[in-house]
Amino acid sequence: MDDERAERVADNVNHPPHYNAHPSGIEAIDVCEHLSFCLGNAVKYVWRAGNKGDRIEDLKKALWYLDREDRRHRSFWQTLVEWWAWSRMSFSRELWMIVARDVIKATEGPDLLAAVLGKLIDGDIEGARRSVAIAIDFAEEQAAHERDRLGQERIAE
Repeated sequence: MDDERAERVADNVNHPPHYNAHPSGIEAIDVCEHLSFCLGNAVKYVWRAGNKGDRIEDLKKALWYLDREDRRHRSFWQTLVEWWAWSRMSFSRELWMIVARDVIKATEGPDLLAAVLGKLIDGDIEGARRSVAIAIDFAEEQAAHERDRLGQERIAE
């Protein structure tokens, strides 16, 4: 393996472009590592949506994780245990909020990632879920219009 190829492989392992393409320069891991597994994965999939693979599929995965996190939080005891653990990790929580706010500030115009992070900062999992669901509907609508347009072009030929 030549040096250039080894460097490219290392970058895809250590700093994948689909996780560090945000205008803030912050990588997804810098936000996600401070969240629960489900919320971290939801943010990860929103972060990379459209930059690696199918945008709609990534958004559906994010929605799946947000739904799962929402179901977990409906359990009183789970919520109590998490609150206790979260209160003990105030530095991590504070750091996460600072990094998430930096991502939001660096975002120009309407942005799904900024919307989801803003909702999560406010503790509004259902709001984050609604934002992703709306984005899925919009992306599927765009994809259907594009398929229709391509179909019309083929008919015209």
